[in-house]
Amino acid sequence: MRTGDVTVYLAIHDKKLLKRRLHAGPAAERTRTQKIIMAFAMTGFVALLVVPVLDHRFGWSPAVPAHASISAEVLVALSFLITFFVIRENSYATVV
Repeated sequence: MRTGDVTVYLAIHDKKLLKRRLHAGPAAERTRTQKIIMAFAMTGFVALLVVPVLDHRFGWSPAVPAHASISAEVLVALSFLITFFVIRENSYATVV
């Protein structure tokens, strides 16, 4: 279950929820504090994508055993699946 799969599901079954969920980020928040928190959260999310690539390129970390990588991938897939079920069952699970 990838993020794109959730988007396709919502595009077919709940277009209103998809529209609400796509309006996200600091601009969608109402208070200054929430805008700052969302800016840090989005920066952290980008770092979660960029740092592993740089780590692989420059070899900062030692090699990880295959079973640890496979276990991590399974946990990520399960988290996407759980998120999908929450969004599907609770159409009020919007960003704000």
